[in-house]
Amino acid sequence: MKEKIKIRYYSPTAFQAWKGEVWQVCQQMFNISEQAFYDRLSTFKYFAVFTVAGQVVGFQSFFLDEVPLQGKRVVLVGSGHGGILPEHRQRRIFPTATVLFIFRRMLRHPFRRYFLWGLAMTHLSYRMGVRSTEFHYPPQQGDWPPFFKAILDWIGHRYYAETYDDASFTAKVRFAATGDDVIPSEVEKQDPVVANFIRRVPTSLEPGNTFGALSVSPVRANLWVWFKKFGLGVR
Repeated sequence: MKEKIKIRYYSPTAFQAWKGEVWQVCQQMFNISEQAFYDRLSTFKYFAVFTVAGQVVGFQSFFLDEVPLQGKRVVLVGSGHGGILPEHRQRRIFPTATVLFIFRRMLRHPFRRYFLWGLAMTHLSYRMGVRSTEFHYPPQQGDWPPFFKAILDWIGHRYYAETYDDASFTAKVRFAATGDDVIPSEVEKQDPVVANFIRRVPTSLEPGNTFGALSVSPVRANLWVWFKKFGLGVR
């Protein structure tokens, strides 16, 4: 039986005590320098640290913004830079940690409108995001509400101003994921979700890809799906 993975959340100040151990994990999965990793920490509002028997095995960072959009006040929760060591994957830790983080925010402010967004750098994270939600924009095909486009434009201009493409809803960062599994296999390319990611980010087929696809999901519309998938089996 696999050991239990613990999820703990930290403010930027409290996370400082963990950043050295988290960096040791991060450098195994991304081609980013230690200083660049530390410099990026100020971008995020909260962090999750994943541990097994007291040892750090992964991490996740979160953006958090409350902004007016098209006359509506909305809360935008972003799933930012993160990773988990290969031997601990396939355990739904990322979506579970994200859903728990959102639930905690909603318990404090239940009447606000929440939206979850992320920039997927690999087909793995893109597929996880799509398959973890029932409502996800841009959709695989068809039209979608302009309001969600406005959300992605706000995010793109706020966090990726120099590289954001408002036609494809993609952006570029200064590091890339590493590992044998970050490029889709021939079998994975047959998956329509993966195929859509490749269409949006053609460079995902190349080593060292630094482009990602932005997506957003309405939280309340996905609550029941998330509860069934993650809430009933929280570790």
